[in-house]
Amino acid sequence: VFKAITLPRHRLEGEVPLIGFAGAPWTLMAYMVEGKGAKSYNKAKTWFYKYPKGSHELLNRITNVIVDYLVGQVLAGAQMLEIFDSWAGDLAPEIFREFSLT
Repeated sequence: VFKAITLPRHRLEGEVPLIGFAGAPWTLMAYMVEGKGAKSYNKAKTWFYKYPKGSHELLNRITNVIVDYLVGQVLAGAQMLEIFDSWAGDLAPEIFREFSLT
């Protein structure tokens, strides 16, 4: 992945910025729990209620991996980073605050 960032960065010769990206912890957790994309991510959301401590632990582990991955992208030449949370809008506000913002 990092070579795939370095090569275009050199070829762009500063004409346009190279943007790195990663999924946010909740979005990645949703795919992990569901095993695929889903319409409502009910299985993943249920985890928050059934396993709140485990959900926080999983989200923290995912966060640490994402941070390392994004740092690697910067070191490889990414000039800007985007973190997308595709499924944050599917969470109730209180769940979003507890699990996505903390």
